[in-house]
Amino acid sequence: MGKFSYFLVPYILFTIIGMIKYSYSIYGKHYLIAINPPGLYFSIQGAINFTLFYILAMVNKKNTAFHMRYIIVASLALIPPAAGRFFVEELKLGPIGGPFSGILVLLIIIGLIIYDKVKLKKVSKPYIIALIFNLMVNISIATFIPTHAWQFIALKIGQYL
Repeated sequence: MGKFSYFLVPYILFTIIGMIKYSYSIYGKHYLIAINPPGLYFSIQGAINFTLFYILAMVNKKNTAFHMRYIIVASLALIPPAAGRFFVEELKLGPIGGPFSGILVLLIIIGLIIYDKVKLKKVSKPYIIALIFNLMVNISIATFIPTHAWQFIALKIGQYL
C-alpha cells in the first residue's frame, strides 16, 4: 500500500482540482467566487491539509509512530467535504452546519491526543501539529474568507480554472 500511495495521492489531488473545475463549469466561474467564495477556500484548504500531512508522513516514513499518525491526520482532511454536506444538507442546518465539519475534525484530533496520553503516557507531536494547523484553518475560515484579500485571490484563481 505504501508505494501505491505515490500514485494514489497525486490522483486524489487531481480529483480535487477536477471537482473544483467541475463546480465552476456547473455554476459558472463567478458563482463560486462572488456568491460562494468559501466553497473555493474549503477545496483549496482541504487539498493543502491533505498534501501537507501526507508529505510529513513520507518524510517520517522511517519513524513508524510518526508516519502512522501523519497518515491518520492526512486522512482526516477527507472528512470535511462529506461531513459538511451531511450537516448542511441532510440535517438541514444550512450555513450554520458548515463549521461543524471543522469542529468534528478538531474533536477527533483531541480524541487521538487523549488516547495517546492514556495509552502511551505521552502526547504525540504529529497530533499536536495537526491540532494547531486545524485550529488555524478554522480561525482563518471566520477571519480570512470575508476579506477583500480573499475575494481578490479567489478571482485570480478563478481565472485559471
